[in-house]
Amino acid sequence: MKLSKRILIPYFGYLLLYFLYDFMQVILLHKDINLVKAFIGIFIQIRGTEYTLGLWFLPLLFITEILEYLFVLQKDKIQIVIMMLIASIGFFYASIFKQVLPWGIDAVPIAMVFVWLGYIYKNKFIFKFEYLKRYGLFIILPVLLLSIFWCNCNVTILGTSVDMHKMLYGNPFIYLLAAIHGILFILLICQIIFDKRDIHFLQFIGGNTLHIYCLHGLILPFLKKGLEIFVNRIEIVNVSVFLQVIIAAVTIFICMIVIQKSQMMMEIFGVKKE
Repeated sequence: MKLSKRILIPYFGYLLLYFLYDFMQVILLHKDINLVKAFIGIFIQIRGTEYTLGLWFLPLLFITEILEYLFVLQKDKIQIVIMMLIASIGFFYASIFKQVLPWGIDAVPIAMVFVWLGYIYKNKFIFKFEYLKRYGLFIILPVLLLSIFWCNCNVTILGTSVDMHKMLYGNPFIYLLAAIHGILFILLICQIIFDKRDIHFLQFIGGNTLHIYCLHGLILPFLKKGLEIFVNRIEIVNVSVFLQVIIAAVTIFICMIVIQKSQMMMEIFGVKKE
């Protein structure tokens, strides 16, 4: 019940906004969007097809967390064996069949690896991880360089960047090594930052990542359209990576404002945030 409230209610709520956005595009801009397929996509979510409305990752996360709950009840050694088997099945399916399934079921075995590692870290290693704070500044750079190295290895193999949405993983071992080093880098950064000062906006982002994820898809198109007008007006041919980072930062900032105002309105009407 708690999992359904945390994931499924926001999922269906935000998807109604996405559907309304597509509906307005068809009515006002005469966009070629199949609204019937888009509506069906709310319930089956086949990413990369017309049967999707975005937010494909939420039903995938819902299924993953249900299976993970049953999985972590096993003994540690059994968990390791089962996880290796599950991950192998996921990568094998992606490399051989290459067919996305409803609700992202094809990516569930791979997503389970990261949810499981998160569970292990939170429940068993978070305190043991504390001692790394002393040497964090010396560890961060090697970890970052290793993450970049493994990412570049996979790009060389694939010819493009990895993408779970498109079932592009490259070499499974390199994919996992790159991801784990990247996650470790973020953990080290956060531990060093929060050890020295209380940064409320980062805490706010961490507590509202799901809502930011859901909202950014509605806000980003408007920013991109504004950028197109701006770019054409000043005759910029190529949009730099730096400019894309700025757009992403502005999108997150707008999402934060919307979320904060929404929470304030809920409190006014007596609905307290848990």
